[in-house]
Amino acid sequence: MVQKLNKAPLSPNAIPSLDLTIDDLIWTKARLGVVKIKSKTSQDLLKISSIEINNPQGSSIVTGQWIGKTQNGAEQSSIAAEVNVKDAGQMIAHWSNTKSVEGGEGKVTANLTWSGPIFTPIYDSLAGNVSINLAKGRLLEVNTDGAKLLDVLSLQSLFRFATLDLKGSLGNLATKGTPFNTITSNFELAQGIAQTQEFTMILDQARVAMTGQINVPKETQDLRITIFPTIDATAGSLAAFAINPIIGLGAVLGQYLITNQINRTMQTDYLVQGSWENPEVIPLDQKGQPLDAKTLETIRTKNLLKEQTKPNLPNSAPTSPPVNPNISTQMPS
Repeated sequence: MVQKLNKAPLSPNAIPSLDLTIDDLIWTKARLGVVKIKSKTSQDLLKISSIEINNPQGSSIVTGQWIGKTQNGAEQSSIAAEVNVKDAGQMIAHWSNTKSVEGGEGKVTANLTWSGPIFTPIYDSLAGNVSINLAKGRLLEVNTDGAKLLDVLSLQSLFRFATLDLKGSLGNLATKGTPFNTITSNFELAQGIAQTQEFTMILDQARVAMTGQINVPKETQDLRITIFPTIDATAGSLAAFAINPIIGLGAVLGQYLITNQINRTMQTDYLVQGSWENPEVIPLDQKGQPLDAKTLETIRTKNLLKEQTKPNLPNSAPTSPPVNPNISTQMPS
């Protein structure tokens, strides 16, 4: 008779204090390069002083701690990470079979806590914040089976939908190999649900805004994505202004109003909801309502039907929120 041995759960006490350098660390398929680890273990506590990772794709610094389960407290882990990205596409390719991004440089920061060991997070306890700031890259139309969350953040569901949306602006913008100038995003996490505080992608042809939430444990999403085409009809008027300021000023103002109206008319909105693997993309009309009225009953978050503001260009002044014509702006007497 073979007796099964009960495998004791791993605790911080099982890991010694470390001060080591690995010249070329390979973890699963990822070649991480030079890794330096400094940690200190005391009773039921593993404190990560620093984990430094350096390779051609970027550099990372991670700190954190793992508090073991005791009679007086539950097991909990936390990390703070700062990643300086030199090539986001290559970095993603380390962990996925295919790339959803080509190129891209910038910074990713995260401050996260969760219940359980530091190596195996319990996703429905995830809390904290994540910010992503990337520039000069290209979004690829691929299906990253091994990295479904990256599919969400790189708008893969819209790419797949674009082939059917020939009449919308998306059909022209979300094509294979769409270059982006910048991506700026901030997420707040609580109980494993990431709420978008800001997601702005600036393309040459458009600005893209995203709001809503991403459920990490359930691998679902409930998002609204708005594409604001960028059409500049003022270039000629500015030249006229330089030649004759009096006549040119009227032309600049007129073209500015025309440009804003064109951009508003060509604005395209979508709801993306359901599972990461099989998302449902719901096109909205100019009033922010589903093109198919019956779809309204199935929308998870009605709040997402509120109009989004146009994202600002980098280093520009904030844009005032749109005024709803149905709401009176008069103060009560």
